[in-house]
Amino acid sequence: MHSKNEMAGKIRAVHAENRAIENWLHDSALPSYDAYQANPASGVSLSDVRAGLDVRARSAKG
Repeated sequence: MHSKNEMAGKIRAVHAENRAIENWLHDSALPSYDAYQANPASGVSLSDVRAGLDVRARSAKG
């Protein structure tokens, strides 16, 4: 069984993670979505995203 302090720490960690996700949504994801909605031509194709991820994965492996 977990102590009250351990549980409180875990709850604080979950709250901090939720705040981080909310900040990311507000500061990054939603502005990107709004920009795309305003100008769909500014988007990146799925194949280009996959190619970019492949490049990143290969460079991370060394």
